[in-house]
Amino acid sequence: MYRGDSIARSGGRLGEDLTEDMIDGFIPLQFEGADYGDTVLSRSTYFSGILEWAGIVTIHKSTGSGSYITVNKEYRNI
Repeated sequence: MYRGDSIARSGGRLGEDLTEDMIDGFIPLQFEGADYGDTVLSRSTYFSGILEWAGIVTIHKSTGSGSYITVNKEYRNI
């Protein structure tokens, strides 16, 4: 899952630049009551950092297309 943090920080809108397969698109749409077309705050850095600290995900740093996370093997299909 892509983080989408740089898009959110630069004013990207839900459903346009930020999609539901990005952390900064998924969280506002599913848990914060945001609507398509809204701008959002970038929170993916914090959420992904906490999940990595807990050993649930691995953060893969940007290689030009944006940072993303993967769920660690032991936490898949729970």
